[in-house]
Amino acid sequence: TSGVGVNIGSFFEGGDGALQFNSGSGSGRRGSYRTASAAPSSLFSGAVATAAGPQGGSEVFGPNGENLVVTRDIETGEYFRDLRADGSVGPVFSTIHVLNLGAETPAAAYAADNGTSRSLGGVTLSGFAAGTAEGFLPGITEGGFGSVGGTSGRDPSAMRIAFDDATNSIGGYLEITNSENGATLHVGFGKGIDGNPYDGPSAYVTDDMYGAARNLDPAETYLDVSTPTGVQRFYQTPQENNRTYLVSGDSVPQTSLLPDGRLCDCEFLEWGWWGTQVKPYDNASGSQIGLASVHLGNWVAGDISTLAEVDAAVGSNVVATYSGNAVGSVINGAANYVASGSMDMEWNFGARSGAVAIGDFDGRNFAGTLDLPGGGNGYQGFISEASDGGASGVLSGAFVNDGADALAGTIGNFNVETSSGGWSATGVFAGSRTLDDIGVAN
Repeated sequence: TSGVGVNIGSFFEGGDGALQFNSGSGSGRRGSYRTASAAPSSLFSGAVATAAGPQGGSEVFGPNGENLVVTRDIETGEYFRDLRADGSVGPVFSTIHVLNLGAETPAAAYAADNGTSRSLGGVTLSGFAAGTAEGFLPGITEGGFGSVGGTSGRDPSAMRIAFDDATNSIGGYLEITNSENGATLHVGFGKGIDGNPYDGPSAYVTDDMYGAARNLDPAETYLDVSTPTGVQRFYQTPQENNRTYLVSGDSVPQTSLLPDGRLCDCEFLEWGWWGTQVKPYDNASGSQIGLASVHLGNWVAGDISTLAEVDAAVGSNVVATYSGNAVGSVINGAANYVASGSMDMEWNFGARSGAVAIGDFDGRNFAGTLDLPGGGNGYQGFISEASDGGASGVLSGAFVNDGADALAGTIGNFNVETSSGGWSATGVFAGSRTLDDIGVAN
């Protein structure tokens, strides 16, 4: 069983001047879950709002806002409903939650105690993404229900996230591509960036706590499918909400999955979870032609080291080691689940090459060599298990900076599969440089 819930909204004064909270239909009840590894995942749907008292008026009760009643959006009549990856729809329902003020802490004291900051304001990061798409995918699952994994590949510009402290928002986009069939799933989230004038719901609370729902630009949600005549692009079916969500890993730390609940012991990197449900639309037939759901996909981002910064280390013949973790999605026969493992890398900048190991990922150990092509600042290589018939695949990544400290960490993604196709995995990794191991190659 796995799941995450992401509700993004705001307090505001309604038309009658009453203070209330509403997540709105653009965001609403977001997130996804899986009740069993062999069961299809489901995405949350419905708007979350506060309820008024019998006499109306403010929906925040008490002289100091001590009480709230949170439920479905009664004013719009919108109920909760879960949408499954196999296309079925769960029953309509609602829940009621009574919230009582437990304690008050001044903002400055809370920040000091929890180490919170908003230093990412005005910053845009690039990185990598991975995930498993379930559903009925045109030209991919051969007409039946199935699951396929994908990553954003070796280009960090395929995953971007921007932070805006002036509007307390985040936004960006990411995509994953299946290496076997070339199908690419692209979604936007939160505030529009890179010339996108559309915004979507998001919240930037601190550097550790933030999240977003779908971006409202129709062109930011699509599925690209390779055909004999070229790549065909299918946008989201009109009037269908893709229920995209993205949330930081520190908002929902999983200590049983990762050490201290973190992908890496490095404050200069960001990572987390994402999901969506894309319903591609064929303009020629005028109908929806498939469905692709992603449950607990992964992403990681940072300040990507420039080519000049990499070349400076190449010229100095620097050798460094990086240590961290990997997390991703596994397809094991009919089962789908999340797994994690360790990540260790040794890199010789002078030789523009290195070695990487991902250990105990779903009980499997991978190792391989990497190289940094001339003129590039990102690396790629082949990783595999030592046993015959074991899983193998491609790992891609880049180095990242910690402020003025260049090449302080590394991030990337991987996609591996057994020769029989019965087991496969896709995920992301991150590691910080071990300072004691920086040296000069002999």
